[in-house]
Amino acid sequence: MHRERANAYKLVIIQALIVIVIALVFMLSSFKAAYSVFLGGACCVIPSLYFAHKLFQYVTNSMSRKTIRAFYLGELIKLILIGVLSVLVFKFIPILPVNFFIGFIVGQLAFWIVPNFLVRRSASTGGAA
Repeated sequence: MHRERANAYKLVIIQALIVIVIALVFMLSSFKAAYSVFLGGACCVIPSLYFAHKLFQYVTNSMSRKTIRAFYLGELIKLILIGVLSVLVFKFIPILPVNFFIGFIVGQLAFWIVPNFLVRRSASTGGAA
């Protein structure tokens, strides 16, 4: 169970690093473009961190009803957090909306794609990801 928790946090860290790198690339355009990308990515990364933390509070080695409920509740709260954070950014921070959505999409794609690389790496190293 410890390995799964570590992999979940590793996924969020990699997701955050990818967003930061993309934001730094947009710094070549302007600071506003860069922080818009960063905030879009943050609206994806922060809820992912919450989800990873919350999920492993209840997960045991078996997939009990409590574990499944924690998964769905965590995902629901994650989606609500994404919405709330996005609304707060749009309402209170002057951003470039296209860049915000670029950051958000990059963060979301990282969340979907990075686990495939972690699984492949773990398989190729005999489980030590």
